[in-house]
This record gives sequence, C-alpha cells and structure tokens, in this order.
Amino acid sequence: MSVWFDKRLKCWRYRFQHLGTTYTGSKFKTRREGESARSKRRTELREAAAQTVMVFSDLAHRYLDYAERRFATGTYKYKSFVTL
Repeated sequence: MSVWFDKRLKCWRYRFQHLGTTYTGSKFKTRREGESARSKRRTELREAAAQTVMVFSDLAHRYLDYAERRFATGTYKYKSFVTL
C-alpha cells in the first residue's frame, strides 16, 4: 500500500507515481486522512491531464519559433513553407 506510518515523524504519509513523476504527502494524523488526501490528489492530477489539449497549428507555430532561433535561414524558410 502506498500509505504508511512513519515512526520517525510519527505521522501517516503517502506516495504514488503518475505519468512517471512521484508525488508524496505527509503529516496526516490518521490513515484514513492519508488515503483520502492521496485519492484526492490523484483525481486532481487525472483531471488536469485530461484538460490538456493542444491544437496541431499551435504545436506547428511553436516548432517554427524554435526552428527560427535554432536553424539556418534557408532551413527555417523551407520548414515554414512545408508546415504552413
């Protein structure tokens, strides 16, 4: 289980991973508080991930902004011609 009692801090803690990132929480008086906080945090992260939407044109414009700074002028012109 990802909720446990930490004897050193004398409190309940939780830890879980979401999309490769580890999230932790601590200083809960009871196990039930720790489990509810963990489930609340997981649902917040799932909702935030579901709301992230990017249109292809926004992505293409961001890439062209990067290409303008990174590549030579001729390469940038070719990429902008192909992309748009």
